[in-house]
Amino acid sequence: MSIKLQLTKDQLDSEEELKVHYIPAAVNNNGVIKIDEYFNNYTIEENGVFMNALRGFPIKGIESKVPENMQGLIFRENEKLQIDDAERLLKLNGKFEKFMYWNYDKNPSENDAFKKAFHYLKLAEDLHSEVKSLDEA
Repeated sequence: MSIKLQLTKDQLDSEEELKVHYIPAAVNNNGVIKIDEYFNNYTIEENGVFMNALRGFPIKGIESKVPENMQGLIFRENEKLQIDDAERLLKLNGKFEKFMYWNYDKNPSENDAFKKAFHYLKLAEDLHSEVKSLDEA
Protein backbone atom coordinates (compact mmCIF):
# COMPACT_ATOMS: atom_id res chain seq x y z
CA MET A 1 0.00 0.00 0.00
CA SER A 2 1.29 3.44 -0.84
CA ILE A 3 0.21 6.76 0.61
CA LYS A 4 0.23 10.00 -1.36
CA LEU A 5 0.01 13.37 0.36
CA GLN A 6 -1.71 16.11 -1.60
CA LEU A 7 -0.86 19.71 -0.70
CA THR A 8 0.07 22.96 -2.39
CA LYS A 9 2.49 25.75 -1.59
CA ASP A 10 -0.48 28.13 -1.27
CA GLN A 11 -1.96 25.92 1.46
CA LEU A 12 1.35 25.88 3.35
CA ASP A 13 1.74 29.65 3.00
CA SER A 14 -1.82 30.31 4.20
CA GLU A 15 -2.19 32.37 7.38
CA GLU A 16 -5.20 30.31 8.53
CA GLU A 17 -4.38 28.09 11.52
CA LEU A 18 -6.40 25.20 12.93
CA LYS A 19 -7.21 24.93 16.64
CA VAL A 20 -5.87 21.50 17.61
CA HIS A 21 -6.44 19.54 20.83
CA TYR A 22 -4.50 16.41 21.82
CA ILE A 23 -6.87 14.61 24.19
CA PRO A 24 -6.10 11.24 25.85
CA ALA A 25 -9.29 9.62 24.52
CA ALA A 26 -10.78 8.11 21.40
CA VAL A 27 -13.66 10.02 19.86
CA ASN A 28 -15.66 7.88 17.44
CA ASN A 29 -16.85 10.66 15.16
CA ASN A 30 -15.89 11.48 11.59
CA GLY A 31 -18.19 14.47 11.33
CA VAL A 32 -18.20 18.02 12.55
CA ILE A 33 -17.85 18.50 16.30
CA LYS A 34 -19.16 21.66 17.95
CA ILE A 35 -16.00 21.99 20.06
CA ASP A 36 -16.51 25.68 20.84
CA GLU A 37 -20.06 25.09 22.06
CA TYR A 38 -19.52 21.87 24.04
CA PHE A 39 -15.87 22.05 25.12
CA ASN A 40 -14.06 25.38 24.74
CA ASN A 41 -16.83 27.32 26.50
CA TYR A 42 -16.20 25.25 29.65
CA THR A 43 -12.41 25.56 29.68
CA ILE A 44 -10.93 27.68 32.46
CA GLU A 45 -7.33 28.76 32.97
CA GLU A 46 -5.36 29.12 36.19
CA ASN A 47 -1.65 30.02 36.12
CA GLY A 48 -1.15 28.76 32.55
CA VAL A 49 -2.90 25.42 33.21
CA PHE A 50 -6.25 24.86 31.51
CA MET A 51 -8.98 22.74 33.12
CA ASN A 52 -12.07 21.08 31.73
CA ALA A 53 -13.85 17.72 31.85
CA LEU A 54 -14.29 14.99 29.27
CA ARG A 55 -17.06 12.43 29.82
CA GLY A 56 -17.19 13.49 33.46
CA PHE A 57 -13.45 13.05 34.07
CA PRO A 58 -11.31 16.10 34.89
CA ILE A 59 -8.59 16.95 32.39
CA LYS A 60 -5.78 19.48 32.64
CA GLY A 61 -3.94 20.97 29.71
CA ILE A 62 -1.29 23.37 28.52
CA GLU A 63 -0.75 25.17 25.26
CA SER A 64 2.22 23.61 23.44
CA LYS A 65 4.13 24.74 20.37
CA VAL A 66 5.23 22.63 17.44
CA PRO A 67 9.02 22.11 17.70
CA GLU A 68 11.25 24.64 15.98
CA ASN A 69 11.91 24.00 12.27
CA MET A 70 8.78 21.81 12.04
CA GLN A 71 5.23 22.37 10.86
CA GLY A 72 2.06 20.81 12.25
CA LEU A 73 -0.14 19.49 9.44
CA ILE A 74 -3.50 17.70 9.48
CA PHE A 75 -4.34 15.42 6.55
CA ARG A 76 -7.74 13.89 5.79
CA GLU A 77 -8.65 10.86 3.73
CA ASN A 78 -11.93 11.49 1.94
CA GLU A 79 -12.55 7.99 0.60
CA LYS A 80 -13.02 4.77 2.54
CA LEU A 81 -10.63 1.98 1.58
CA GLN A 82 -12.19 -0.83 -0.43
CA ILE A 83 -9.02 -2.94 -0.69
CA ASP A 84 -6.31 -3.25 1.98
CA ASP A 85 -3.41 -2.74 -0.42
CA ALA A 86 -4.99 0.13 -2.39
CA GLU A 87 -3.19 3.40 -2.90
CA ARG A 88 -4.34 6.00 -0.37
CA LEU A 89 -4.66 9.74 -1.02
CA LEU A 90 -4.51 12.12 1.95
CA LYS A 91 -5.35 15.78 1.37
CA LEU A 92 -4.11 18.66 3.51
CA ASN A 93 -6.91 19.80 5.80
CA GLY A 94 -4.97 22.54 7.60
CA LYS A 95 -1.88 23.50 9.56
CA PHE A 96 -1.06 24.59 13.09
CA GLU A 97 1.83 26.08 15.07
CA LYS A 98 0.43 25.44 18.55
CA PHE A 99 -1.99 22.99 20.12
CA MET A 100 -3.65 22.17 23.43
CA TYR A 101 -2.13 19.13 25.15
CA TRP A 102 -4.44 17.52 27.73
CA ASN A 103 -3.87 14.98 30.55
CA TYR A 104 -6.36 13.20 32.79
CA ASP A 105 -6.39 14.58 36.34
CA LYS A 106 -2.76 15.77 36.43
CA ASN A 107 -0.80 18.70 35.13
CA PRO A 108 0.96 18.00 31.83
CA SER A 109 4.74 17.89 32.27
CA GLU A 110 7.95 17.13 30.39
CA ASN A 111 7.82 13.62 31.94
CA ASP A 112 4.74 12.65 29.90
CA ALA A 113 5.40 10.11 27.13
CA PHE A 114 3.82 12.45 24.58
CA LYS A 115 6.14 15.33 25.50
CA LYS A 116 9.18 13.02 25.56
CA ALA A 117 8.47 12.09 21.92
CA PHE A 118 9.47 15.64 20.95
CA HIS A 119 12.89 15.05 22.50
CA TYR A 120 13.32 12.03 20.20
CA LEU A 121 12.67 14.26 17.20
CA LYS A 122 15.60 16.45 18.21
CA LEU A 123 17.76 13.38 18.87
CA ALA A 124 16.92 11.96 15.43
CA GLU A 125 17.79 15.29 13.83
CA ASP A 126 21.15 15.34 15.61
CA LEU A 127 21.92 11.73 14.69
CA HIS A 128 21.22 12.30 11.01
CA SER A 129 22.86 15.69 10.61
CA GLU A 130 26.15 16.12 8.80
CA VAL A 131 29.22 15.75 10.97
CA LYS A 132 32.20 18.04 10.34
CA SER A 133 35.68 16.72 10.76
CA LEU A 134 38.11 18.40 13.15
CA ASP A 135 40.00 19.78 10.15
CA GLU A 136 36.88 21.66 8.98
CA ALA A 137 36.10 23.16 12.37
